[in-house]
Amino acid sequence: MTGDGSSQTKRYYYVGLFVLFGLLIAVCTSVVNYRLEVVSFQSKLAEQAKTVFASKLIDLGNYTTGLENIVSAVRDSKLLFSYLDEPNSEKYKNLTSLFKAVSQANPVLMQVRFLNSDGLEVVRVDWNIGEDSPEVVAKENLQDKGQRYYFIEASQTLPLSMWYSKLDLNIENRKIEVPHKPVLRVASPVYINQKFHGLVIINVHTRAFLNKLKDNALFYISLVDHDGYFLVDGKDKSSWSRYLESGYTVGTELPEFGQQILHDEQSTSLKEYGPLYVASVSGFFEKDRAIMLLSAKQDTVQSMENETQRAALLIIAIIVVLSIPIALVISRGPAKLFQTLAEKNIALTRSMSLIDKNILISTMDLNGNFIEGSSAFAEKLGIKKNQLVGMKYQELFCQDVPGKHYDPVWETMEKGEEWTGELQYTRRGSECFWADTVMLPEKSDSGDLVGYSVICQDITDKKKIEELSITDVITGLYNRRYFNITIEKELNRAKRSGKNLAFAMFDLDYFKQYNDHYGHQKGDRVLQDIAGVMSSKLSRASDSCFRLGGEEFGILFLDFSASEALEFAETIRCAVFEKGIEHSWSEVSDVVTVSVGLLTVSPDDDATVELIYRLADEALYSAKADGRNRVVSRLLNQLV
Repeated sequence: MTGDGSSQTKRYYYVGLFVLFGLLIAVCTSVVNYRLEVVSFQSKLAEQAKTVFASKLIDLGNYTTGLENIVSAVRDSKLLFSYLDEPNSEKYKNLTSLFKAVSQANPVLMQVRFLNSDGLEVVRVDWNIGEDSPEVVAKENLQDKGQRYYFIEASQTLPLSMWYSKLDLNIENRKIEVPHKPVLRVASPVYINQKFHGLVIINVHTRAFLNKLKDNALFYISLVDHDGYFLVDGKDKSSWSRYLESGYTVGTELPEFGQQILHDEQSTSLKEYGPLYVASVSGFFEKDRAIMLLSAKQDTVQSMENETQRAALLIIAIIVVLSIPIALVISRGPAKLFQTLAEKNIALTRSMSLIDKNILISTMDLNGNFIEGSSAFAEKLGIKKNQLVGMKYQELFCQDVPGKHYDPVWETMEKGEEWTGELQYTRRGSECFWADTVMLPEKSDSGDLVGYSVICQDITDKKKIEELSITDVITGLYNRRYFNITIEKELNRAKRSGKNLAFAMFDLDYFKQYNDHYGHQKGDRVLQDIAGVMSSKLSRASDSCFRLGGEEFGILFLDFSASEALEFAETIRCAVFEKGIEHSWSEVSDVVTVSVGLLTVSPDDDATVELIYRLADEALYSAKADGRNRVVSRLLNQLV
């Protein structure tokens, strides 16, 4: 009996040890699991913040691109240029119809206006909230805006560029209008033959967009200006605090982090300040130098924390209950205690799936080989996602663009710096497309460069609109506006590289007589034929051909000596003559001919764009005076 009792006691002793060991494992595992859940929760919240911010940046980009497209369409319209060239009542009526149609098509527009070079309103269309349709303002009610800050600032911007105002509230009769109407102004200057003629400016109702911008189920989203005043408050109480003089600022509402947020230099990468996530959006609201704040909603956070705690307690209870039979049958193997953790990651996986399907994003190693990429990125390239892995970044380069165009990108990235800009990529089996690209260096915990991240946004439609604005409709050559931009760049490039710059001006001889006797339709075909002759002679990427206006053309070319430039211009003159286009009313030949004024500029010359154009024009005048159908060549350093 004694032996049996001792054996039974030992049995209970060992069983008790197994049970105690199982409980110890259960407690330790539960504590570790709970800590992992807390850390996982914070990490998921940060990832959610990054996803939300990336989505809001895309919304801002699409919004501003849409506004710029509206302004560009009006600025570059033929009706506007026709009116400015020769104002009359009929053209004015057509112009007001255009402005009204633009406003009618875009209900977010409060005003669409054209101000002349003195700041006087020429056309204004108003559409107030609650009205059925936009209204063209009568001429006698148009105002002088020449002293308004937006006219003064916007009139100083470069051709084809856009000016944005601050985000503010609409003011009528020097008082903030009630109910409050958030408004943004976007403007672009109108230039003709390098002369400023005025501004196209739109006033935009931004309430609906700002409400959409701050709408999110997980975060309160706010915008503040560089002084810390609230522009838009996710909780609504502090919005427009500067204009309403309510006293609300980041410092008063977030005393623990407010001063640090304003003191730190913000970038487009999110920074964490305790429960806040902060990044700059000044690229869209430059005047305000705006900052976006994301703060998790307490009820949502509390719900997520409660869910985490309930899950942790459930796991503890399950582990404790299971630990006893596990201890008794430990030889049968341990239970899988961490299965719940895997299930908890499903929500995060769903969020990442949204990014994968909608955002063009990828990562590369240091040699430019793709490691991974989103499905959206692969789809844009016309390939499957698994085909992207292992591809070299160089395979994406557009074949129409010289490879050296991409060199500055890699030079910046190899320094471990961020690169942002517009690049062309090729879509497999299709034409090239434009993308607004951000390349970010990826570094290890020790600070070593380990790879790169690439984020893109397709801007092909935007680039097509820009191309239309610099192209001559009849000939397909670059127009005078683009010439004014290009010659400045080419002159600076010639000086930097130490090469000659040559500028040839071509004028069709007796073209007025051609139009008078053959008709303008045939005249247009002659312009197209001459444009084709000139373009066919340009074999280098650095050579550019323009229609300067009327029957005048221009060619810019680099790295020619004076004699080589003369030979090249003479080749084109002869090609036009040999084209043999009938011109019975010419006094110099029975076919269409051209007179050419050629100016060669050395890199040491003290040249300006205005001087180059004037001297080339004088050479062209001499060619006409000397009998036409000839080239007169001059060197700038022999004339000044």
